[in-house]
Amino acid sequence: MGGGVAGELGNLTKLASLDLSFNHFTGTVPEDFTKLKPILGLRLNNNHLSAGSETVRQFLDQYHSGGATWSSSQSLWPGLLGDLNGDGAKDVLDLVALLRLVRRMDALNPDTLKAADGNGDQGVDSMDLQLLVPLP
Repeated sequence: MGGGVAGELGNLTKLASLDLSFNHFTGTVPEDFTKLKPILGLRLNNNHLSAGSETVRQFLDQYHSGGATWSSSQSLWPGLLGDLNGDGAKDVLDLVALLRLVRRMDALNPDTLKAADGNGDQGVDSMDLQLLVPLP
């Protein structure tokens, strides 16, 4: 999925969790999302979204870990090289995501570039795969 995130999702006040990760959403997280309190889990990683307002940023801070902050000018990438799905661990799911990027099966956005670019050349290719997944 792509485009903007529908603000109407904020009207689902009985929602226990919401996972919109690994899509191609852009723009700002809708203000209506603050109606989702208290939601058990909110995942927006691997999109290109920003908070848009201080109210939304404060709401999102409840669900963000890893030391990074959310702001209208900063991506939501948590910052762990090799963690392409943003779950805080490097595992087989990240390897699959990296393979899909190398084979050009998935679109590369700024957040996944930061997580996947092991050699810092501003691209994702077999060299990054070799660096991020060392062979025995």
